[in-house]
This record gives sequence, C-alpha cells and structure tokens, in this order.
Amino acid sequence: MNPPPKHAVLFIGSSGIVRWTTLAADHPGTTILNRAFGGNQIADSTHFADRMIFPYEPRIIFIRAGGNDLHAGHSPEEVFSDYKVFVATVRAKLAEIPIA
Repeated sequence: MNPPPKHAVLFIGSSGIVRWTTLAADHPGTTILNRAFGGNQIADSTHFADRMIFPYEPRIIFIRAGGNDLHAGHSPEEVFSDYKVFVATVRAKLAEIPIA
C-alpha cells in the first residue's frame, strides 16, 4: 500500500547495516532505503535482487557483505567470485547504477 520511494540510496548486506541505527540521520537530506538482513552473504543479495533491489530502482547501492561468507568457510576467492556475480546481476538490469 505504501511502497518506499524509488531512486533512494539503497543499503544492503548483513547485520553491520541492520544495526546502523543512525543511518538516515547520518545522511541528512538523502532518501535512504535499508534492505539489509542479518546473516546475509553476497550470494543472498544476488538471489534476492528481484525483491530487495530492482523494484526500488535505486540511484546507488551500498553493499556491506563478505564477512559472513568468510565465517561460513568460503575462501576469499569464492567471496570475490560471488561479488562479481552480484555486480553482473545488478548490471544486467541497472547498468548505470554505482555500486559501493
């Protein structure tokens, strides 16, 4: 009934973003959309992109992920590979959106 506005600054990733309780206050005058969730691994952000990224048509995506991947036993090379898949997935639909 009341979807968030499109073209916001989208934050995704794991609990480091979830627990950032002052996110909106730290970015005054910016429309912030927080779609992070605890336990998130990079592959989760890719898997759920159709639900947590694309409907919002963000103007920039900030992703904070990778720590849970390493903790789960993924090698740094696997984490980087998953990140490249994430970027390719985003670029396929939002080619010009910056990813930080």
